Amino acid sequence: MVIPVLSGNPVQNIFMSKIHSQRAFLFTSKKNIMQSRNVKMEVVNPNAAGIDVGSRSHFAAIGQGSGDIKEFGVYNEDLKQLTKWFADNEIKTVAMESTGTYWQHLYITLQAAGFQVILCNGKFTKNIKGKKTDVKDAQWIQKLHAIGLLTGSFLPPNNYALIAGIELIFCNNLPMLPAKCKSTYDFLICV
Repeated sequence: MVIPVLSGNPVQNIFMSKIHSQRAFLFTSKKNIMQSRNVKMEVVNPNAAGIDVGSRSHFAAIGQGSGDIKEFGVYNEDLKQLTKWFADNEIKTVAMESTGTYWQHLYITLQAAGFQVILCNGKFTKNIKGKKTDVKDAQWIQKLHAIGLLTGSFLPPNNYALIAGIELIFCNNLPMLPAKCKSTYDFLICV
C-alpha cells in the first residue's frame, strides 16, 4: 500500500502512515476472516447435556445427532429415567432454562444424582433464526453449554431455602399459636 505524502510536515506524515497501516490491518484481517467462513469453537464441556424444560415434558439432548435427544415426562419415574440416561452416557454437567417453576423438581433430582446443573436465564439461550421446536431448543442449549457460552443464574444455598421455609411455616401459623410461642418466635427472629 502506498502512503501518500500530504505535506512536508513529518509529524503529519507519521500520523497519516499510522492511520493507513491500521486501515490496511483491519482490511486484511476482515478479508482473512471472510475467506475462512468455517469458524470453529473449542469444546469446553465435552460431557455436557442440554434440557428444554416444559410443563408436560422435558427434551434432553446429549449431542447434535438425531439419536442424541429424548423426551421425558415430568414425574419422578421419568426424572429417574432421565438421570439414568445421562449416567449411562457419561454426562457430567447439565444446562437448562429456568422456565416458570417447572425446572425446580428437575434441578433437585439432577443435583441429588451428582450432576453439575447450570440454570440459565432464557434470554441467554434464545436461538436467533429458524423455526422454534423443543428438540432444536434442547440441542441449542446443549451446544452453547458444550462450548462454554452459558453461565448459571444465582441460586442461594440450600440452607437459605430451609430457613425461608421455616419462616414461612411460622408466619402462616402465627395467629394459631399460643402467646408463649409467639414470644419465642419473636425471640428467634431477633437473634
